Amino acid sequence: MDHVDDFNQDGNVDTKRSDIYAWPGKNNPYFEEFDGFPIQQGDYLLAEFVDVDQDGNYNPDNGDYPTVHNFSADRMPNRMIFFVYHHSGKYVFQSEYAITAFAFSCPKEQILHNSVFMSCRISNKNETQYKVKNSFLLNSVDPQVGCYLDDYVGCFPALNSAFWYNADANDGILQANSCPSSFSYKSKIPVISMTILNKKMDYFSADINIDSTGKIILQMENSFLRKYFNADGTFRKFTHPFNHETRDHQFSEDPNEEKSWSMYRMSNEQGVDFTIDQMIKTGS
Repeated sequence: MDHVDDFNQDGNVDTKRSDIYAWPGKNNPYFEEFDGFPIQQGDYLLAEFVDVDQDGNYNPDNGDYPTVHNFSADRMPNRMIFFVYHHSGKYVFQSEYAITAFAFSCPKEQILHNSVFMSCRISNKNETQYKVKNSFLLNSVDPQVGCYLDDYVGCFPALNSAFWYNADANDGILQANSCPSSFSYKSKIPVISMTILNKKMDYFSADINIDSTGKIILQMENSFLRKYFNADGTFRKFTHPFNHETRDHQFSEDPNEEKSWSMYRMSNEQGVDFTIDQMIKTGS
């Protein structure tokens, strides 16, 4: 990292790089100068950083620099973005989500080169009223593989991963109300995947419906949580449509295999007759 090399030469920083000096570390004295607005509460744990002089504050003049999970300077991501959002309401505890998104430039390793990593720190901001003894983190995502009208989704529980793929070999022309060509990958279709690196994916579900032709389609509705969760916050189980086993993960088998529990096979296998409600075991 150029900033680290600059400081290590003589203990001074000769070039003030904006990506280093604008980083929202605790008590950064340069934040307003480089970002154009002040941090309302400077003495606050925000973005992670390497505290070279161990004074508890972020000051690039002292050699401090951004990090994620204490990565060493020679393993630092090429891009890092930090943001914060909050969740509060009448029936929920006040929570803060501090997210560091980062990526590596590594053309020789295409999977790494095309991956975006996210580190999340969750804090309870009202511990006096809400003592959280146990909780689940629900990650609701809505990726789109080009045209969203012909997307399918699946998961690999053993890998803590979910993936999104196209319904056929031509993106965007599966249905009559197909997407504009500008939203379509046409025949060069990628796959989108999401992997939880340091936790177990206990549960996976997709918000789905059945169209007029009998094919399964993805949708995003406000009733999603009521459909898949019981009143006490526990997960509803799924019934495998072929062998009738009880599962915690929906569409958890390889779409390439016949009679697999996948959106593709359930839409294209002959003799498959089911309803969405038949797959969900309410109250179990």
